[in-house]
Amino acid sequence: MITTKYENQTIACVMQESELTADACASGVISINPTDGSFRFVEAVHCQKSHARNLKLYSGNNISFVRQANGLYHPNCRLIDATKVTNPEGLAFEIYLELVEAFKTMQ
Repeated sequence: MITTKYENQTIACVMQESELTADACASGVISINPTDGSFRFVEAVHCQKSHARNLKLYSGNNISFVRQANGLYHPNCRLIDATKVTNPEGLAFEIYLELVEAFKTMQ
């Protein structure tokens, strides 16, 4: 996953039905205008009534985070083959570092 921060930017949002609120999610496309560097988000057209569930917010080597329908974040740990783990403390530290990176990315 490549993460890039764009600080102090204004995003023009084109919404299909309603305004985006702090606790809502919207599917769509975000683009950068190459001439002036401005950002634009265009919400996808809703063709059906079902909403995307468990949107993935972070995907690392050991963990991933999804956003549930109720707005809470759910961490998932990838499968671990215990026979191949030679340094349990090292694996635990790698998972810890990914958790920290994920939280920084989602803020």
